[in-house]
Amino acid sequence: MRKERSRSRALALPVGPARVLARSRPGARRSPRLFASERHPGLSVALVVASAGIMGTGCGGCGESPSTPLRQVWGKLQVADAIKRRAAEPIDAHALDDDRQVQERVLTMPFEEVVERLGFVEYHGVARFKITSGRTLSIVEDTVLRHGLAGSFQVIQKDGDGNLERESIYTNGVHFVRNGPGKMYVQGMIKGHHLKVRDEAWQPLRVYTRYFGEWLRLEEAGTEVINERSAVRYRFALGAGAGPVEVAGSDGPKTPESLSGTLWVDEKSGVPVKSSLDGVLAVPLKDAAEPAKLTLGLETSVALIEGIEIKPTEFEPTITRHPVDLDPLSFLKGGTRTSTVIGGGRAASDKKAPPK
Repeated sequence: MRKERSRSRALALPVGPARVLARSRPGARRSPRLFASERHPGLSVALVVASAGIMGTGCGGCGESPSTPLRQVWGKLQVADAIKRRAAEPIDAHALDDDRQVQERVLTMPFEEVVERLGFVEYHGVARFKITSGRTLSIVEDTVLRHGLAGSFQVIQKDGDGNLERESIYTNGVHFVRNGPGKMYVQGMIKGHHLKVRDEAWQPLRVYTRYFGEWLRLEEAGTEVINERSAVRYRFALGAGAGPVEVAGSDGPKTPESLSGTLWVDEKSGVPVKSSLDGVLAVPLKDAAEPAKLTLGLETSVALIEGIEIKPTEFEPTITRHPVDLDPLSFLKGGTRTSTVIGGGRAASDKKAPPK
């Protein structure tokens, strides 16, 4: 029973790099970890900032997915229709350098829309962030997200050494999860939770670019062939900003210091199919004159794959919990071990009293 209870508690632990915050605190337990958070942290400087004791803990833009309003529409069919209408809108892949709205549209595109525009895809992203403030904390997360038939998907996350940290599979309305090399278990369903897991795997490009705010610039640099399709190539650059960047959901400003890299946007669909980004931001310390340095690194790619149904090869059934007593007041009648009546209640005796 103790194992079952501890495992069920693990189902509410943070997903993605959010777990770093918990495991980096002194004395914190490192495991178990699952894709099972109602929070929506995504890849965030907040995790590193909090670990280093830096002011400004919060994930700018992490809890604010552009697809969230669509998911709040009543009925799954309406949500699908909203995504289809959005995906049918044309995107000028050559306008990201001079149109901030188009730039934001591409950089914050939700995964549902990517699937509608391209079909079956596999996303691979390696996100790195390092905070330096007296000591250095460096984190690497390698993520693979595969989309399959009938809305099935798989998320695999590894650490910087290539060791499996967690895996999640959603198929036929059932969510499966596992930690490291452990067994795959059926995850208790929370409405829309599997969508959060998928979005957190996809969102690093959105989160990282939002930290640079209006400082971010894209400069068109020709076209290349990606996935046997024409893609517009852009260079990331740091422009002039009005000051520190404050993003919704973040408690403190961050000042961009450098930004470089490349972005490839599919010319026909407008999907960001490949990216490479490196940047440095200054994060104010809570009680220090000198800010900490946050170094970000990101490499992503989207490849077209064959559509297959994704499902686990083997798994453990749903975790069973302690059965609930259907008569919770039975202890008052002395019918249980915890009865307040010593020895339990006694029925009336059939013996007649002896004559006097």
